[in-house]
Amino acid sequence: MTKKPKRPRPIIQPNTSSQPKRKFKSTSSLINTFHSLSKQLAHYQSHPTTSCPQKIQDIEQQLKDMGGLEVYQQASLKGAQRNGGYGSGKWLIETLKTLNIIKVNSKAT
Repeated sequence: MTKKPKRPRPIIQPNTSSQPKRKFKSTSSLINTFHSLSKQLAHYQSHPTTSCPQKIQDIEQQLKDMGGLEVYQQASLKGAQRNGGYGSGKWLIETLKTLNIIKVNSKAT
């Protein structure tokens, strides 16, 4: 009788005990909302006006209510697993080749 091979364990184990309940329907909407709020926050922090402190507090509270950076990163990992991930390195290499920034070796190694 042969033993079954062990399944590989993920590198990052989700901490399910302290996770807030998600109010979002999908990981992509959570990611999009997080990006949008982060952009707004960066804008208000770099262009201060008299109304900025309240807006900054509101945005930070929204990010906190979503679960913060930890929940965003877990959603991002979940989305990458579902979609097979996105290899930006492949895109970068192809773009650099197209722009003739790197030379293509004609010999296969």
